[in-house]
Amino acid sequence: MVLAVVIFPTRLAYSLRCSFFSISQINAYAKAGDFDGADRSLKLMRSKGLKPNVVTYSSLIDARAKRGEINKALRLRSDMEEDGQLPNTITWNSLINGLGNACRVDDAEKLFLEMKDKNVSRTIDT
Repeated sequence: MVLAVVIFPTRLAYSLRCSFFSISQINAYAKAGDFDGADRSLKLMRSKGLKPNVVTYSSLIDARAKRGEINKALRLRSDMEEDGQLPNTITWNSLINGLGNACRVDDAEKLFLEMKDKNVSRTIDT
């Protein structure tokens, strides 16, 4: 980011700083379970023309899934894909674990097979 500030000291550098701050803020709210704060930060970020990245979405999805809000986590995955962000292994694992914890084993298995069909690499946690 320092390189961006030196080469492009105007709007791009400001955009990068805002983006980094917004993503960090959303992740912090999500991990603390403050979903109202995370949602407000997400809206503010979008209002400034910034898009959440895969890390931001995955953090929100994981936090929602761990708190038992699996339907909201699944909705966030849809939002993520609509924004052009592809779920990564962490995203998939969070959703599969959340579905399993919600006793939705059939849905977890479907998601696992979808992950396999999309050639997403799996980990020992998957």
